[in-house]
Amino acid sequence: IQKRTLNIGIKTKLHQITALADSSFSKSTKPSYNLGIEYKPTNSLSISGGLKQLNQFCLGSTIIIKSIHISYTYIHHNHLNATHKIGFTLK
Repeated sequence: IQKRTLNIGIKTKLHQITALADSSFSKSTKPSYNLGIEYKPTNSLSISGGLKQLNQFCLGSTIIIKSIHISYTYIHHNHLNATHKIGFTLK
């Protein structure tokens, strides 16, 4: 049996700020809603924040030094402790 899901999203950009919203709908699960915003003051720095299911928030930042991307994200969970993620990407 194939599960069918409808995903809808929108993205808009104004100068250095990008805003996003998306939703997923399925007969077998509750709808999910997500919101996000990213501020990119320079090509080497971005700051972001968002809401997942409108009750779980996250904040993050990425620094780009040449071909190295260094990311940090803080995620607040309702039932778990806070989560901190650090990422390194070489492009």
